[in-house]
Amino acid sequence: MGMTTASIRLPRDLKARYGDLSRATGRTINYLMTEALEQYLEREPRHDMAPEHSSAQPEESSTPTEGSARDVPEAPKAAGLAISGMQAPT
Repeated sequence: MGMTTASIRLPRDLKARYGDLSRATGRTINYLMTEALEQYLEREPRHDMAPEHSSAQPEESSTPTEGSARDVPEAPKAAGLAISGMQAPT
């Protein structure tokens, strides 16, 4: 599989939790985040892509809502990430 680079903003505490999990499991943070994202996508239903010329714009909100993409700290837990028999820290 070819690889590419993506940049995301994370809360400091989430990044620290990934660091802790990385040290505990001997896996890289990149590996752990990639696994979490893959598991999330596998369990979510597929959505049809919007037409190319759709007038619909992605909703931007400065206020996080429950279950929104900004609810990032719960993402590893919600993804059920389990590496080498260890559960993501809560």
